[in-house]
Amino acid sequence: MTSAEQSVEQESNLATRNESIQRCIASLEHAVQCKEPECDRAECHKMKRVVTHTRGCRKRQESNCPVCKQLIALFCYHAKECHLEQCRVTFCQSIRRKLEEHKRLVELQDDLTTIEVMEAVINLENLTLEDGSSQEDVEMVEPSTSCS
Repeated sequence: MTSAEQSVEQESNLATRNESIQRCIASLEHAVQCKEPECDRAECHKMKRVVTHTRGCRKRQESNCPVCKQLIALFCYHAKECHLEQCRVTFCQSIRRKLEEHKRLVELQDDLTTIEVMEAVINLENLTLEDGSSQEDVEMVEPSTSCS
C-alpha cells in the first residue's frame, strides 16, 4: 500500500470514527432528556442504562471501569461543544468548568513564558548598559576557516 493510499485510509477511518462519536453524542443527548420509559429509539434504553450505571459505579472513581471510561470520554466530547446554560447531560457543567480552568492555566503559562522572555531580554540589555559597552563597542570576530 502506498503512502497516499494509507493517508486516504487514515482519513476515512478518522471520518468514520468522528461520525460514530457524533451518533453517540446525539444518543446521549436524547437519552438524558427522554422521559419515555418505552422510547422508540433503540439506542435510548441502552444509553439510559449506561448513564445510570455511571452515576452509581464505584469503580469509576479509580478509573477501573471500561464502561465508565468510554461514557466519560463521550461526556467530554459533548462538553467541548456544548453551550447550554442548564445542560442536562451528566457532568457537562463540571467538565466545562474544568476545561475552562485548564484553558486559563495554559494561557497563564503562555503569559508567564512571554514575561520571562521579556525579563531576560531586559536583563541582558541592562547588563550591556551597566557594563558600559554598547553593541557598536563589541568587536566582531570572524570564525577561522583554516584548521591550523
